[in-house]
Amino acid sequence: MADSIKIYEKACKQGHYNTEDNAVFNLERYYISLIRAMFYELVTDKSSDLLSILCSVNDIHVEVINFSIDCDILYSRDIFNLNSYNLLPIVEGLNAAFTKDLDRCSRLYLKHRKDIFQGRVVENNNFKLLITAELEKLDNNIGYIISSGFQSSHDQKQQSESIKKRAVSNGLRDLNVETMSKAIKDIISMFGIEILTDSKRFQALIKDFMFGDSLKIEQQILIFVVNIGIVEILLRGVEGSATERKRMVVLANSILIDQYGFMESRSESILGAFALAFGWLGSANN
Repeated sequence: MADSIKIYEKACKQGHYNTEDNAVFNLERYYISLIRAMFYELVTDKSSDLLSILCSVNDIHVEVINFSIDCDILYSRDIFNLNSYNLLPIVEGLNAAFTKDLDRCSRLYLKHRKDIFQGRVVENNNFKLLITAELEKLDNNIGYIISSGFQSSHDQKQQSESIKKRAVSNGLRDLNVETMSKAIKDIISMFGIEILTDSKRFQALIKDFMFGDSLKIEQQILIFVVNIGIVEILLRGVEGSATERKRMVVLANSILIDQYGFMESRSESILGAFALAFGWLGSANN
């Protein structure tokens, strides 16, 4: 199995010197090879030097249980040839690989093909929140693989379907919509609906109203969608007709999927939490 850093170096070199659309499009094979190599490293060695390096240069700090992120590796490997640091599509690609959804990997590459190997660093704090959530999901996915005896099993084919189902369940449902909607509803009740347009105050409040390690991903995703203005779109429908509300939901859904790469099921869960809180789909649990 090839070293993921070597694959990344080659892809970045190709991307740096070949910026035409057709050349960048042909880098997809590097992306798929990279995801496969990192997948193998993470489930066998419990670490990937490339993942550690990319976390370090993107200033991503997250505690994980089932693999290692060793930021010191940045200083022990020659990374001067690595001219691109877009971590989000790589971590999302790894999570897609755990569900064996290579079509999803291809879609992720197509969405990010002009910057994944083109020397752009993800500096936006909103994306850092999303990357952190994806890393935590990756940690959980690797935990399922380890608990299923990935390394020692002599019959991986029989286990693959059960692993896939658990990974899909972990990656696609995982959001606690009822808890999210109740937290949003309680915040609105106490501070008014305008609080949803104040990202800094909302970020502080959601951590108080929805606390606990098991809800970190929900917290980060709610903070993310408020920060990027999705909620402001939904608020246009609060005083409008049912048709206007539906139109705002469709618009927000398309932005989450097309611009930010969310899976449709995940986007529906996020928007459903707000719809419940707003009373558009019934009421959240009291």
